[in-house]
Amino acid sequence: MLDLEAQAAGGGGGVVLTDMDSIERSNLNRQLLFRQRHVGQPKALVAAEMAAKINPRFHVMAHTSRVAPDTEHL
Repeated sequence: MLDLEAQAAGGGGGVVLTDMDSIERSNLNRQLLFRQRHVGQPKALVAAEMAAKINPRFHVMAHTSRVAPDTEHL
């Protein structure tokens, strides 16, 4: 069982988040997790950090890699 699956089974919840983009100023008015200090940082990493601050029992595994058939691991 994956670590996130074990955490979810224990009632903590979890999600795998992937986004290869960085935060831009234009994102600030439509995303509740991002602040001015986050501009230029990876979206997935900041979203995971901020979600953990909102709910420490909610576990997020963040990836900044592109998700596509050629990046799949069997």
